[in-house]
Amino acid sequence: MKRSSAMMAGLVVGVLAAACGQGDPVFPDDGAAAECGDWYPGASADAGAVYDIEVGATFPCLVWESARVNHQDTYFNAGELYLEAKHDVTGAAAMVVVLIGVSCAGCQELVGALAVHEAELSGAAFMIGAVRDDWVSETTLDHAEEVLVDQDGWPLAWMVTNDAEGHLSADEFDGVPWVFVIRLSDMEVVAGGTGVYSAENVDDLVAFVENLGTGADQEEP
Repeated sequence: MKRSSAMMAGLVVGVLAAACGQGDPVFPDDGAAAECGDWYPGASADAGAVYDIEVGATFPCLVWESARVNHQDTYFNAGELYLEAKHDVTGAAAMVVVLIGVSCAGCQELVGALAVHEAELSGAAFMIGAVRDDWVSETTLDHAEEVLVDQDGWPLAWMVTNDAEGHLSADEFDGVPWVFVIRLSDMEVVAGGTGVYSAENVDDLVAFVENLGTGADQEEP
């Protein structure tokens, strides 16, 4: 990404202001209209869409308010990323969400391996790193940034979130590292899961994400 989602182009901000109409966005129930409005994938013509974070579902039109890019507090809005892709604001074709655990050695290795591919991934995807700490009830944003950036080299240009809104709750995910790839053109979750990606096969993830931008046919890893 060339900048954080908080720094929207004027066109996209205008569309959001007119269409989004959301005060406190919520995680939609299966089959419910996306909170952003009828323009979001699955919210009107495809009213039967399933909003979830699993392969084959439509990524929910959710917002994280506890986010940070380059040490600056910001927010993450799935609707903004969809509109940016639709209007070719950034050139990114995918969003990659990576959930790691504080005491997970494999997670640390994966983050380090991803950092090696910063150039390729930053040009193709919007990268989000989230941290789960099993030892505390709520991981602060400062702690999440320390774990991802200071210890493991998560590139500062990528988003860091502590997910205080609970979109990645412990009840939903049975382990870490947990990685999902979302295609921004239609917000479909197209690859990923718990344990699907590791430091050993991070090249497969990079290739998959880059190919999404070319429209090349490919199988889910």
